[in-house]
Amino acid sequence: MENSNAQEGTVTPEELARREQAVALRERRMKAAELLKEHHLPLQVGDALMYDSDEALAQSIELAKTVMAHAKSAPETPKAPAPAVDRRQMTYTERAAMYRNQTGN
Repeated sequence: MENSNAQEGTVTPEELARREQAVALRERRMKAAELLKEHHLPLQVGDALMYDSDEALAQSIELAKTVMAHAKSAPETPKAPAPAVDRRQMTYTERAAMYRNQTGN
């Protein structure tokens, strides 16, 4: 039925509204990509943004900026301690030097 309307050149109001929404969504996605680049945010953040309206998009961009700023300023994860030295593979001289360094002599 849609094809017959398109062939005749008439478009129903519902079809027109659906097309307008699709165009608006594409425009918001392009705008979001530009804003993400402008604010040096990863493009993958775009998957989590709200595209319902221009206001929702602006709010979700601001939230993403805040979250990324906190993530960058968060302290680093603690480093794992160095693995223990395998004393079985050490020579007597190496073990003696290690002992001297531990006792401060």
